[in-house]
Amino acid sequence: MAPVRRLVIDVLKPHDPNIREFTARVAETETVEAASATLIELDQEVQNVEVTIEGESIDYDAIADSIETLGGSI
Repeated sequence: MAPVRRLVIDVLKPHDPNIREFTARVAETETVEAASATLIELDQEVQNVEVTIEGESIDYDAIADSIETLGGSI
């Protein structure tokens, strides 16, 4: 199977951490070379963001764990 090099996911995250810190912390995951996030929808309690992750061989489970640790859900 070919390695995953780009992953685009829809994430619900709390307001804290802010989107910049959230993206930076997801980018610190071992298999991630770059990450960006775009705010899709803002609610009183959560933010809906589209997160784009790039790397040579992305480990989805590690990304999911990182997002859940930050209070988000995919």
